[in-house]
Amino acid sequence: MKTKFIVSAVAAVALSCGVSVSSQAAEVSAAVGASNFYLWRGFDLGQGSAQVWGDLNVSQDGFYGGVWASSGDDTFGNEYDLYAGYGAEYAGFTYDLSYWTYAYPSVPSGDDIKPTDIADVIGAIGYGPVTFTAYLPVAAGSGDGDFSYFTLGGAYEQYSALLGYHTDDMGALTADGDDYFHVNLGYAYNDNLAFTVVIPVNDTDNGPQDPLFNVAVSLPLEF
Repeated sequence: MKTKFIVSAVAAVALSCGVSVSSQAAEVSAAVGASNFYLWRGFDLGQGSAQVWGDLNVSQDGFYGGVWASSGDDTFGNEYDLYAGYGAEYAGFTYDLSYWTYAYPSVPSGDDIKPTDIADVIGAIGYGPVTFTAYLPVAAGSGDGDFSYFTLGGAYEQYSALLGYHTDDMGALTADGDDYFHVNLGYAYNDNLAFTVVIPVNDTDNGPQDPLFNVAVSLPLEF
């Protein structure tokens, strides 16, 4: 259910249209990172607590999978996510479809959340610098509410902007059930350091009322 600090593996592949691409060997990549708080869909999940995370990814010919682990969730505690997907590019369009499960082995209530309890299907399609992404819950335990989430984002050089929209069935996150919109404005100083300002467009009972300022660092690990 989280927005991850991960760029999906995207490669040209052979499709039914007859375009042929030679197979490449599997690639393994890993990274670690930290942030001043856990930024998730325009919310601060850590209530001001810092976040650290790590990712291990295997990819080949557009297919990819891996595990992402993080701290910083004030409600559920430490987290690890398992994911698998496929991404490709054709005629200037990029597309990506992935399946994510979310597990919380140390929930403060003592009721551990297993990988089968919460899951999303995430689909993205882009053209040039603009990408539309949909996060759709598919597991029975994916929240008291719908938790569907949609974004439209774009980037130009080191700058980026994103409009995020939560559906109105938000369960415990918003007691009033109103739709929630937010705008993210980002600046990537380099490949390892990024800044994001989150601007709430409308107020919700439990959502942020004022802009949030996020600083995130990442470091790839060499094998």
